Amino acid sequence: MRTMLVCRIIVATVLAAHLAPALSQTFPGKPVRIVIPFAAGGVVDAIGRILAQKLGEKWSQSVVVDNRAGGATVIAAEYVAKSPPDGHTLLVAAAETLAINPSLLRKISYSPTRDFVFVQGIFATKHVLVAHPSLPATSLAELASHLAANPGKIFYASAGNGSPQHLNMELFLSMTKTSAVHVPLKGAAPATTELLAGRAQFGLASIGAVLPHLKSGRLTAIALASDKRSTVLPDVPTLAERGFPGYDSVSWFALVAPAGTPAAIVGRIGSDTSAVMNLPEIREQKLRDQGLESFDLATDQLVSLVARESEKYSRMIRQTGASAD
Repeated sequence: MRTMLVCRIIVATVLAAHLAPALSQTFPGKPVRIVIPFAAGGVVDAIGRILAQKLGEKWSQSVVVDNRAGGATVIAAEYVAKSPPDGHTLLVAAAETLAINPSLLRKISYSPTRDFVFVQGIFATKHVLVAHPSLPATSLAELASHLAANPGKIFYASAGNGSPQHLNMELFLSMTKTSAVHVPLKGAAPATTELLAGRAQFGLASIGAVLPHLKSGRLTAIALASDKRSTVLPDVPTLAERGFPGYDSVSWFALVAPAGTPAAIVGRIGSDTSAVMNLPEIREQKLRDQGLESFDLATDQLVSLVARESEKYSRMIRQTGASAD
């Protein structure tokens, strides 16, 4: 009996080794769906559509974008987690999806490590602290002074409850001992709309989302939420320069698939995604020129990153008392 079991294991192993290359070569066998957990029109949506187009060309197969905004990215995450693990349904997961929601949300129906396999990093973007021109503040000192003089009367916009913009703004308010009213939106695009309309007077925003409006003067750059200046905003000081060393607010995005997706398929999607995002016309024109950054992390690197980021945001949530309510 034992000999027969060993023989079966050996046969299964040999078959798997032979089937893996064939599996990756036959993928995709039908249209692929890339689910984006934000509203259409934002930076994530734009990059996601470029990725879908280029992957479709590479695979000679239709790759469609499906925007499923809301619920702090939970709606999209739940949908993909329950999808067949065959590589044909993928999620553009954000930092909140993988590293923030488990600590912030009281009830969450998915586990980042149990329900997904991490495929490949896509891009990252640092944040800039911006204000509507109606706010009488063009510097960090003026902003802090105005907030202190008007506790709870000034509104700030974010890409949603639990987003890095939300949590890092709460950290900023905690550090400056000021307060403001949070206006959570369903992504960077609607948050930018609120800022441009003046319904929210300030906020942390991805550089790519607000760069055109900073150049036109419709929004004012107060400080870069980083310890290094940006090449596309060289004259904007950093929060580190203004007395907040180590303050680093960034959003990052990675492609994930349902747990159980065959390793051969995960490997192919990952390598093809990396190749697309490293094309010069994408890396230098679609990313760098918009203040976005390469995020070329493979599966093992993403696992380590998510572990570090989860610990960081868990501490931040405890420190600030931030909630998704």
